[in-house]
Order: sequence, then structure tokens, then C-alpha cells
Amino acid sequence: MKKYLLLLCCVLFTALGWGQGQKFWLSFKGEAFQEWSLDSLANRGMKAENVSRWLNAVSVVLSEEEAEEAKQWAFVDSVFLVNPYIYVSSTEGHAGLYAQTFMDMKGNAFRNAGLDGKGVSVGIIDAGFHRATADPSLKHIFVEGHVKGFRDFINPDADDFFMGKTSGDYHGRMVWRMVAGEDENTGRTFGFAPEANFYLARTENGEKEHRVEEDDWISAIEWLDSMGVKLVNTSLGYAQGMDDSTENYQFYEMDGRTAMITRAAQIAVEQKDMFLVVSAGNAGETDWRIVSAPADAQGVLSVGATKLHHWLKQGYSSEGPDFLPYLKPDVACFSPNGTSFSAPAVTGFVACLIQHSPDLSMREIRQVVEKSAHLYPYGNNYIGYGVPQADRALTLLENPDAIVWQVEEVRPKSDKVKLDLGNEYLTDIVLFHKKDSILVAEQTLVGNKDIFKKRARKGISGKLFPKRGHMYAVIHRPDEHILRTTVEVEGKVYEIFWE
Repeated sequence: MKKYLLLLCCVLFTALGWGQGQKFWLSFKGEAFQEWSLDSLANRGMKAENVSRWLNAVSVVLSEEEAEEAKQWAFVDSVFLVNPYIYVSSTEGHAGLYAQTFMDMKGNAFRNAGLDGKGVSVGIIDAGFHRATADPSLKHIFVEGHVKGFRDFINPDADDFFMGKTSGDYHGRMVWRMVAGEDENTGRTFGFAPEANFYLARTENGEKEHRVEEDDWISAIEWLDSMGVKLVNTSLGYAQGMDDSTENYQFYEMDGRTAMITRAAQIAVEQKDMFLVVSAGNAGETDWRIVSAPADAQGVLSVGATKLHHWLKQGYSSEGPDFLPYLKPDVACFSPNGTSFSAPAVTGFVACLIQHSPDLSMREIRQVVEKSAHLYPYGNNYIGYGVPQADRALTLLENPDAIVWQVEEVRPKSDKVKLDLGNEYLTDIVLFHKKDSILVAEQTLVGNKDIFKKRARKGISGKLFPKRGHMYAVIHRPDEHILRTTVEVEGKVYEIFWE
């Protein structure tokens, strides 16, 4: 029986520097960063911990009284408390199991086309990469010289980047495996991009628990941009978990505009033409439930997690909030151990697309990823547009206007509809009952055990039957609050519009 490990990590932030306090972002007035702002801080006996020219801001350790005072300074526009808490998931997943993700996404279509990420620069912002040099799944990367740069933003003077400093420092290594790893037993790659070049950034400081500092992440993304890196994976996210509950993010702050890390991520996409792949989060079975920052940024590709074989949302995978005017997550794929590992699978997928078409903008590449997913254009807030498919993506790269999906729109005149599913041997149907165009009220799988049952089960009647070489199903509208139902069966998708 598979176990799904969700580590909801919280650590009390203790500021180190010129005094005791907490870390705040100071956003400066004016459109461009001015060096004299740093001098103004120095004159007050304060030292900037991190500097973001993108955000025209710095982080600095302040007491509560000093933070209130800073709001009155003539050169300061606003003051934000740094939220240093993170949701991550991690485990030593078996390479053979993760190879299923590669298969689900039709990875062999890339291999047959000679695509393996060669020459593409990929950034990974994560916890440490402990013992990556000794990991058989990553041996080829070091042998072939694909590590092009790395920086520890927590301990800049650390002697060995690949030695763990905290108990959570294996997480980045496991994420890296999902981008470019190979099975040490068979020699077959299960990561999409084994030949990519890598720039690694450690931004999580987990002295006792898993934890990251928002400003270090921002410094890392700006560093990667300075290195010319366009594609970045980050399997980290901010939500709740603070010992002082008054400092937690609130649900409504996952709005794509509030968190500093989200704002920096959006700048990276909009102004720097970067492609950010972000894990949606693992809060689907908690009170929080929704995506964390920066997965709420409109421009990033937020990745959820699906189940094995049947592409329903994994229970732990975070949902898109009901107040966003855009879809989150954007896509999803199989991961048994958290969205931390579905995101890098998609990152490797993207690297292959960039290798194939290096002249396309990152915005154009993103459109290919979304259009290649199996539910497109009828996404939902559980798994986005669904699971990207390599064969469809290749077709779209050759012809952006190609129709690569099979979606049949159905508009019944009553609260039930009969569908001809085609293949007599079909036994599994995935249903997403939605309250509107994207918000899922209920997902369900109708499998082999449900065939010929006389009673209706979660929206599909017992009239699931073979006849004259075809399988038929009668889909029922569960109640009047359901406005749409997405039906997926072996790649064929129906979108039912209930009147």
C-alpha cells in the first residue's frame, strides 16, 4: 500500500544580524532602485539582508517598533513581514514508479525525436542537494559536466555545496532526479531532460524543520536571470504554519498579487521572459486546501498531482482557490509523493520543447504545454488542463493551430445524457462535476466494479453497458448546482453543459 508523505513544516524565525527582531521587506518609492536607499538604511544602523532590484525593495531585520517607524520614512513605500514557512513533500521514491510519469506523458515521443534537454539551461531553487554527487541517478550529469553553477543563499561561505547542512537538504536532490534522473538498475532515464545544463540554488534553511526564506528565493531567481537561465523549477511554497498565527498568510492573500515571492515570480515571467514551473502544494487534505505562493502567480505554470493510471487529483494536491479569475493549477501529472515531484517532471518536459524550438518565447512554450494536456481546453481547479502529452506537444510545435485533442461538447435537454464511449472493453471513466467552468464539486472514478450496477453512483447510472461492439454510459446531473461535467475515458473527453 502506497504511503503519501506530507510534511507540513513550520519553524519559528529567529533573526540574526544587527539586532533581534523579524525580517521585513521595505519597498522603496520610485520606479527604479536607488543606491542611496541603502545608504539611508546604513545611516540608521541597519543592514539590508537581501536586495531585490526587480521589486525595488530590500529585506532587513526590524523590531516591531522599528517596523512601524519605517512606514513613516520618506523613501519607504510599504513594509511587509517576511513569511518564512513552507509546505514541502518528500520521499525516496522508486525510479521504476516515477518512470510511470514519463510514460503517462508519452515521453518516448520526445526520445524518438531525439529530445533530451540537451543544451537547455535549467535552474532549480530548492532545499539542499545533499549527496547529489553520490546519487547513481544523477551520475551522468556530473560525469558529462552538466552542472554549470550553484549558490547557497543560506550559507554563502559553506565549503561543500553538495553536503547537507540540515535534515531537509536531500529534497533538492530528489527534485533534480525528476528533471534528469536515470534508473541506476536499467540505465533508462525517467527524467525528461538528462542532457540539460543545471544551475542550482539552495534557499531553504531547515535547521530543525523544513523552511525557506522568501527573500533568499527572490535573490536566487534574480541570480538565475543574470546567468541567462530561462527555465526554473521550484518545489517550494509559502502558506501557513507560523507559531504566531497572526503572521500566517490568509486565504485571500493567495491572489497573485500579495506575497513578495509571487510578485517576483510574475516579474520573472512578464518582464524577463522566464518559464517558472512551481509545485501547486500539498495542502489538499488540510484546512488550508488551496495552492501556496508563488503557485498563485498567474504567469507561472503551477503543477498539481494526479493518481496512477486514472488522472484524478491526488488527495494531497492543492486546489485552485475559487476567487482567482484564472485557472490554478495549470497542469498536473502523476506523483506518489507530493507535487514537489510532479513539478520537475513537467520542467523536464518543458526543457525538451525549448530544445526543439529555441526561438519560441517562453510564453509560446507555455501555450504548447497547456494545449498538449489531455483536458484542454476544459481545465479545472483540481488538475488544471490535465496531463501534458509529448506527442501532442510535438504536433503543436510544428503547427500551433493544430487540433490535437478530442473533446466533444454535449448539451442535453434534461438532467441525464447517454454517451457512446466507443470501445466495448472500456471499463474506467473519470468524472469531474463542476459548479462552473472550472470549480470542481466532486471527482469520481467509475471502474470495472461499477459496471452493470442497477443504482446510480456519483453521477453515472447503472446503465453502463456494452452493446453491438460499443460501450455506453448514462451520465446523470447530480444536482442543480452542477453546471458542467467533464467525462474522460481513455483520452476521449466530453464536456457536458447542463441547462
